[in-house]
Order: sequence, then C-alpha cells, then structure tokens
Amino acid sequence: MQTQGRDLYGALFDTTDDSVVVIERLPLRADGLRDFRYVALNARSRALFGVGHIEGLSIRDHFPDEDESWYDLYEQAIEEGEVPRFEREAKFGGMILQTHLVRVGPREDGRLMVTMRDVTARRRAETLLRESEVQQRFLLQLSDLLQTLTTERDLKAAAMNLLGQHLGVSRAQYHECDSSGFYDADGVGYANGIPLISERYRIDDAGSFVDVDFAAGRFFRSDDLHVDTRVSPEEVEFYRAYNIRAGAGIPLIRGGRLVAILAVHDVVPHYWTDHEMELMRETAERTWTSVERLRAEAALRSSEERHTFLLKLSDGLRAMSEVSAIKTTAMQLLAETLSADRIELYEFSAEEDRFIVDALEGGVAKAAAAAWRADLGAYLDRVFLSGDTVSVRDLRADRRVHAAQDLPFRAFLGAPILRSGRCAGGIGLFRKEPGEWTQDQVTLLEEAAQRTWSSLERAGAECALRSSEGRFQQFAQASSDVLWMRDASTMVLDFVSPAAEAIYGLPREDLVGDIRKWAALIVPDDRAEALAKIDAVRRGESVMHEFRIQRRSDKAFRWIRNTDFPLLGPGGTVEHIAGIATDVTDERLSVQHQAILLAELQHRVRNIMAMIRSVTARTADTADSVADYAELMSGRLSAMARTQSLLTHAVTDGVDLRRLLLTELEAQAASSGQYELTGPAVVVQPKAAEVLALAVHELTTNALKYGALAVPDGRVKVEWRVIPSAAEPSLNLTWTEERPRPQQWSPPTRRGFGTTLIEKRVPYELRGQGRVDFRPEGARAFLEFPLLPGASILETEAPVLTTVHGGAIDVTTIPSLSGKRVLIVEDDFYLATDLQAVLRNAGAEVVGPWGSEAEVLTQIDDAEIHAAIMDINLGSGPSFIPSHALRRKQVPFLFLTGYDAARIPSDFADVFYMQKPADLRQVVQELARLVQADQ
Repeated sequence: MQTQGRDLYGALFDTTDDSVVVIERLPLRADGLRDFRYVALNARSRALFGVGHIEGLSIRDHFPDEDESWYDLYEQAIEEGEVPRFEREAKFGGMILQTHLVRVGPREDGRLMVTMRDVTARRRAETLLRESEVQQRFLLQLSDLLQTLTTERDLKAAAMNLLGQHLGVSRAQYHECDSSGFYDADGVGYANGIPLISERYRIDDAGSFVDVDFAAGRFFRSDDLHVDTRVSPEEVEFYRAYNIRAGAGIPLIRGGRLVAILAVHDVVPHYWTDHEMELMRETAERTWTSVERLRAEAALRSSEERHTFLLKLSDGLRAMSEVSAIKTTAMQLLAETLSADRIELYEFSAEEDRFIVDALEGGVAKAAAAAWRADLGAYLDRVFLSGDTVSVRDLRADRRVHAAQDLPFRAFLGAPILRSGRCAGGIGLFRKEPGEWTQDQVTLLEEAAQRTWSSLERAGAECALRSSEGRFQQFAQASSDVLWMRDASTMVLDFVSPAAEAIYGLPREDLVGDIRKWAALIVPDDRAEALAKIDAVRRGESVMHEFRIQRRSDKAFRWIRNTDFPLLGPGGTVEHIAGIATDVTDERLSVQHQAILLAELQHRVRNIMAMIRSVTARTADTADSVADYAELMSGRLSAMARTQSLLTHAVTDGVDLRRLLLTELEAQAASSGQYELTGPAVVVQPKAAEVLALAVHELTTNALKYGALAVPDGRVKVEWRVIPSAAEPSLNLTWTEERPRPQQWSPPTRRGFGTTLIEKRVPYELRGQGRVDFRPEGARAFLEFPLLPGASILETEAPVLTTVHGGAIDVTTIPSLSGKRVLIVEDDFYLATDLQAVLRNAGAEVVGPWGSEAEVLTQIDDAEIHAAIMDINLGSGPSFIPSHALRRKQVPFLFLTGYDAARIPSDFADVFYMQKPADLRQVVQELARLVQADQ
C-alpha cells in the first residue's frame, strides 16, 4: 500500500496544472547569505521556468538575481507552517505568479512545498479592463470639457491640463506644424514645475530620429533620453536645456502631411505604456477635431459676416463712376466694420516713386497728416512694396518705425494691392490703442482691398474708355482707311468707319450686319481666301491679306489690303474681330509698273550697249590713229546723246526734222552762215530720228574735215520735201556741199562709217534708200524713206500703266448687254450676287435675283424680261414650273444648276445647259448669244 501511495502521489505530482517545487533550507553560505536547494520539481515547473533536472542545485546558484524578499517568505512559511496564497510578478519572463508556501515535515527539517500558478493573462485582462474603464472615463470627461469651450487657446489648454494631470507628467503641449516644417509652440498647455515651450522650433532640433518617426506617422517614445542610444551628445544637451528626461509624441497626419503633434515630457525617467500612448493618441485626435470644429464654426461665421460686408461693399461701389466717391465709400464702410480710428488708401505713383494717400479719420475724409505720416512713410513703403499683408499689434513697440513714440496711433493693419507682380497701392487701418488683429479681419481687409481696387480700376477704365471712344470716333472719322469690328460669334459687323463709303463705293449702312454683304463685294476669285482669313482671326490669329472688290459706285475693280486681328475677352477667348482696310490699288499698280519699267530699262540698255559696241567696232575700222579714233568716237557718242535729248523732250510726238538738223550743224559749223535749211515742217518718228541724226552727224563731221565746212566761205545746203503716197508718205532729203576754189582733190579710196550708215542702214532699218557721192566741191548725199512709226532705243517714253483685272466678273472684252433686262433665279446668295455683278458690268438691268418659286413666277408675269438664268433647285428639289412660264412668254433662258443634264426633261433639251461651278464670263457670252438670236 505504501508503494501504491507513493505511485499515486507521484502521478498527482506530475499531472497537476500547478507548478509544484519542493525545496529545503541549506546552511548559511560563507558570504552570510541564505540559500535553498531544489529537492523535487514536477513537469509543470520545468515547463514554466524553462529548466531541466535541477534537483540538488541551490536556488542562488541557478537564479543568482532572485529577489531577497523571496527568502523572507520562505523563512516565514517554515516558521509559521504556511504563507497564504499571494500574487507577484517574477523577474524572469514578466510573469505574474499566484504562489502558495506550505511547510513539509517538522520545522527543523526546513523543507517547503512551493505551489505556483501563472495568472499573467487573467491579471493583465483585469488590468486592461480597469485601464479601459479609466480611459473611457477620461475620454468622456475630455469630450464633455471640449464641447464647452469656444476658443482655440482655451481648448488646447484644457485638453493638455487634463492629460498631463492624468499621466502625472511634467509637461503636455499641442503643437501645430506649418508646411515649412516649423512647429508653433504658442505657450499653451500643461506644465508642472517647468515652463511651457513658447517659441517656434523645428522638430529635428530635438533629434533626427524624432523627425523621422513623426514624418512616417509613427509614435515616438523614450523612457530616458539621457541614455537613449539614438540621441547624440548635442541632442542630450538640447533636452537638458528644456529639462526633458523622458518624452513621448503623437503625430497627426492629414492629407499626407504632418499637421500637428501632441508632445508629453517628464523631468524623470518614465516608462511609457501602450495604454498611455493610446490615451495620448485619442487626446490628440479629439483635440484636433475640436480645434477644427471651432475653426470651421468661426470660418462659417466669419464667412457669413465677410460675405455680408463684401456684398454691401460691392453693391455700394457698383453704381459709382467717380473715383473719389468710391474711395470715400470704401474707407467709411471699412472703418465702421473693422473699428478703425483712421484708414488710408494708398496709390503708388511710379512717376513720382512714392505713395499718393487718401485718408479718412473720424468719419471725415482728409489728406494724410504730414506730421506723423512722414515718420511712418518709410516703413509703409517697405511694407507695401514687399507685397505682404502686415499686422502690427503696437507700432510704438516696432523698432522698424522711427519716432514711434510720437505716433498718435498704435495698432496697424495693411494690405497691399498687387498687379502684375508689383505693388499698385493698398489700404492701411490704424487704431489708437494697441491690440491684435484677427485672421478674419486680415482676410476681410485683403478681400475688401481687392474689390475696392477693382472698382477704382473699373471707374478709371470707364473714364478712359469714354475718352478713348471719343478719340476713336475722331480718328475713325478722319482716317482714310476703313476701321471695322465684327462680333466673333455671329460675324455681324458692329462698326465701320466713314471711309468705307469711298473705298467700297456704297453707304456704310449697306455693310453693317451680315458678313455676306461684305463678301458679296469681293470678286469670286478672291472670296474664299478672304473668308478663310476671317476664320483664322476667329481662332485667335492676326492676319494680313489682299483681295479685289468691285466698287459699287463706279464699277471699278480695286485692290484692298485687310489687316485683321482678334480682340480678346477677360477669359482669353476671341470676342470680336477687328481690322483696318486700305485701298492699295495705286500701290499694287505702281509696283507692277515699276517691274515693267525695270524690264524695259534693261531691254533698252542692252540695245544701246549693243549699238555702242557696233559703232565702236566700225569706228576702229576707219580711224587712222588713236587720236583720230578718239575724236570720231567722241563725236558719234555726242550725236547719240543729242538725239536722246531730243527724244526725251518729245516722248510720243517724234522729233522735228529742222530741229534735228540744226542740233548737229550748230554743234560743228563755225557760223550759221555756213548752212542753209529748206523744207516744210516734218516730224520724224523716234526710230527715223535715231538713224537720221547719226547720218547727219557723219556728213557734218566729214564736211568739217574735208568738205564745205573746212573753209570759211564753204556752204552746206540741206533740202527736203514730203512725197505723198497711197500707202505712207515718204521723206526726200538732199545734202549738198559747196566749196569754192577746190584744192587738188582725189576721191576716197574706202567706204567710211558714214557712207555705210547712209547706204546700208537707211535701207535696212527705215525701209528706204541712201547714197553718198564725193566731189571736189564736197559731198552730196541723198536719203529717202517712208515716214513710218518706229521705236528708238534712245527714246525714254515709259510704258503705260497697268489696270486691275476683275477676274471672273471682269467682262470688259465680252459683248454688251446694254438695255437688256435679265432675270436671275438662284437660291445661293454668293452666286446670285456674283451673277448680278457680272451682268451689270456687261450693261444689263438685273431683275432679281430671286430664290423662291413664288417670287419668280410673280416677276415673270409682271416684269418685262429679255432673258433669264435659271436654277433648277430652289430648295425643295428640281422644279421646272418657272421654266414653263418663261417658255410661254417666249423669253429665252439658260439653265445654271448643280444637277447633270439627265435631270432636265426632254421638252427642254434645246435649252443651253451649264453645270455649277460655271465660268461667269461664259454665262454672259451665252446670254448675249440668246438675246441676239431672239432679235
């Protein structure tokens, strides 16, 4: 039975859920410390403590760090027989153990049975439940408290005081973070024995590891910053300076950006539990939500108040057109709403490089007070030119203001007005007592300043516009060019200047409205491109283009140059298109004429050079020496020059023969007594004058050297007459030299330049004949040629000016339709007006044009018509009713249609058919043929 008992005891010992350990007391150690030895351990004990078979080992050897208080409990159980159950946290494993100590055997044996049970889970659950209840009571208290507060500072202070006292820490503050990474420590929060942080700072000043945690949205905590391995020596000094030993922080991330943190500090090491961190997170979230709620409510109230004020301001300024009234009204409303003792409106003058000031003080508009304005002026210049709104609580405490103690005003709020990145002006508010300006007041002033300035700009623009419109009207009235403007969406012509009447040849009223009125004046060849240019302007382009019109007043074709450009609205869209139209007909013709002149000049110069080259070569053949060559060449060039001078003075009439002869003889004869000219008045054409003048020069030169003019009493007699003829009259001219007392004489042995000119060139170029005889008394020459027209290479007559061709509607070479009444039946506007123009150009009286069947039938019945142009389709399909009506009245007509010939009935097979698009000149030719055939 004892063996069975021991087996049963062993089974119970090893299978129980509790840890059972039997220990016995050992004698005192050499160092005086108490110790116990393990006698027996069950399986649960080995699993609980993570040990093997340690029976026989001492507790101190195996667990040297065991707390001494355990040995006290062991001694107590041996003396008293038992220590009731108690719960205690073990050093190893962080377990909470429920322990029962019972003496086994006599007291002097010093043996104990230690029973232990792991109650960690239960105790932690109880703790969590208790902490949760505490947390819920705290959060409920916090929420109730936050609901009652109406200012941000009060709300932040209350939340941090409640949290700080609950945690028993030294400091708790809520800091907001701006976009540049700075935290605003506004001196609000909870502090116990240390000051609150009140200046702006960057979180990385306290350690980059803190900044990294916050940027990533992670909680930060450190039980002891002085020994934390993440903290550098410099950062330790930073914490010492702020009396921080332990720290924890909760970041708030909104929209991917860090917007605020809740920071808790302690002056002693502090173990931050998860429960405390969660409590801080909840407090941070609720504080943020409550602050945002207050801001939203305040923003809503402010927005409503601001909207009401701005609506009142806008309504008050909208009806005003005087700048001074707008300034006074705006300043009065702002002074009342923002409780300002003085308000100033500044306008920056770039010319004077200073601000021009209008002021309102005590409800009375007045000029700026120079006594103190001069002291504040430099400061205001810096403020407004910087472009930033400035809020000053007390000007006397601001070192930037000189002589601040003498200023009658203390608080200042100034909002500049920027235009194109530069300060254009601003508004400044002053109060006699120092004080803060709220953000709502700042915003209201900024918006009011913008609206006031916009009203001032609008009034100035309206004044300038009125002045500009007056000047524009004067300019438009005086301009010889056409100024015009159209609505970009409808293309309706809104404005056209008086010059249109002269350039287009019709009243201005006939152009206003539908763009087709203007386009109909453009010749068909140029119309499509002109309209395409207008469309390009509607898309925002600026263009220059030229086109031809037919002026209504005199039917003349004219070239017009249009410079077109878009006029943009506030949104950058094209609201109007405008342009300047100039009649450039004379300019175009001048350019063309200059081109013709240049070509003609090149042609004549080449011919003259060829003639000079020929004369040069032939002179070389007959000259006896260089001197003789130079003399002969000079004389012949002089003769050509004299002929050219004669032709210059008689460009189209030719040259008087007597004048031509005198020009040469007077140039070389010693006196007028040496020559005699006999004959009627005759004008020779330029070509004959060119040849004849050079022939006379050669005869005169020869006479001067060898003949009658070589002696004082020699004489030259020139006689001419005109021989009538059935074809063309001819000129007969005889040159006779008389030289008394002739010397021994022998005839020339070679034919010279002059002889060749008379006997060869006259027959070739003038279609006549010439002969020269040399006698002892002198030479005798005979010339005869028809007086035919011919151009000389020496003449200077300019080619006639060109004219403007009207393209498809120019019918100057087409048979006339004068006196004929022609009916036009056509529903296309442009084709109808083109037909109308071309028929009028041909002299016809146009009936119509008409685009409906009913109108056409009425005209056929009532009007006298000599011919007609018929479109088949007038909008509702092919119709031949008007054609039958014309046939009944025996009026000839032709079809002009987009259909092919197959759509025309067989009973109209004899009618001439033209398919669109047709040549308008051919239309006129066919109408002329119809009218002539009908006569």
